[in-house]
Amino acid sequence: MDRQTCKNRVSFQPPDTVTFTIRPAKPADLPRIVKQRHAMFVAMGYMNRAELDLTDARFEEWVEPKLADGSYRGWFMQDENMNIVAGAGLWIMEWVPHALDHSTRRGNILNVYCEPQYAELGLTHRLLIQILDFCRDNGIRTVIVNPADAIRPLYENLGFRPTGELRLQVSVPN
Repeated sequence: MDRQTCKNRVSFQPPDTVTFTIRPAKPADLPRIVKQRHAMFVAMGYMNRAELDLTDARFEEWVEPKLADGSYRGWFMQDENMNIVAGAGLWIMEWVPHALDHSTRRGNILNVYCEPQYAELGLTHRLLIQILDFCRDNGIRTVIVNPADAIRPLYENLGFRPTGELRLQVSVPN
């Protein structure tokens, strides 16, 4: 796969004849980020429209300042006509140092989505490589993700391994 880097853009051409370019997200891309996150949840089987709409609104409030201050980074894959066909994000979280990583930052990959008609072209893989390169270049040693079961093998092929983390959803009053 041919890779040319030119100031925040990576272009490559999969086996067919369409050229795709990766570009970083900017604050003006906020509506697109929210839209792709919504589509990701629908693709994962979430169907409660009211709950998804509320999630969109809360996510937009949460991510807008993070996009502006750089603690949320996004990347989009676009075709030759500048149509965005895939995207992914990285939340750079403050984290407690521990025995495996003394850093106080951890990367959390989220909002990974590819339009269904492009899913077999490896675009998501390329976006994840871009994110991991960014982490490596910026000293972020620990990267986590909570993938849907359908794409878990993609992450495992990149070296991600299950951890011993447990989760509990605590019932709290509204």
